[in-house]
Amino acid sequence: MSSSTHNVWIFEPSGGEALVFNGRSWRTITVPEDLNPGVVLGASNVWGTTGSTCTGGNDATCSTTVWHWNGTSWASSQVNGLYQGFTGAGSHAWLLILTSLRRFSSGDPTGAPVLYQSTGGTLAKVTAPGQRVWDFASLAAPPGGQLWMLASPGYNRNATLLFHWTGRTWTHARVPATVSSQPLSLDSALTYDDHNGVWAGPYAHWTGTKWVNAFQISSMPGDDSFALGGVAVIPGSSSIWSVGWVGRSASNHTQDSLIAVYGGTP
Repeated sequence: MSSSTHNVWIFEPSGGEALVFNGRSWRTITVPEDLNPGVVLGASNVWGTTGSTCTGGNDATCSTTVWHWNGTSWASSQVNGLYQGFTGAGSHAWLLILTSLRRFSSGDPTGAPVLYQSTGGTLAKVTAPGQRVWDFASLAAPPGGQLWMLASPGYNRNATLLFHWTGRTWTHARVPATVSSQPLSLDSALTYDDHNGVWAGPYAHWTGTKWVNAFQISSMPGDDSFALGGVAVIPGSSSIWSVGWVGRSASNHTQDSLIAVYGGTP
């Protein structure tokens, strides 16, 4: 994760420390155990969480522990709700949680979305969409202050809505099941496209006016089996990069690492 080429953070999967590059050299920083990194906004502005603790049955009550790095030390705070995700842009981070939970014991609860925005090292509530959604909602933000949220509405688990905060109001629209006569493959992880929309994983692109089905692979080696994970936008372009794996052959199940690009190659 990074905010610039002079501030790159690599978090150890097992937790406990992070490697930080300042443009010239690497150093090791101790991080809270089991930290789930959220956003890196600057060398002295990093957010993460160690998850939610919940008690009760179907109508459980949850508390989420949030951590902030100020450049010299970590400080923790508590917010009420089930953690969904962080997003960040410019100098601000946004935290999405769910409160007023229902069906928690099922492992697939619904809740009322609550949003927090950071100012410095503090969090304050901001306006959130007014309808219940299912667990695993996600956020994306551009530097200008808009927000997008992808979630299934509480009344229909099989539907997906894209919510948009214009800076004044929230609007939402249903995401189509198919685009260009092909199924639209969604991932709950949203990424701002550096223009007017978002990517919902590596295959579904909302341009700000329409959905584009990006599941178009020209050719693949081996047995043509592959998978892509997270995406990274190339600033100032319409291209994105993704990493994943590709099968070498159908007989030995060997997989090779894969780097994919959609759009022009810079």
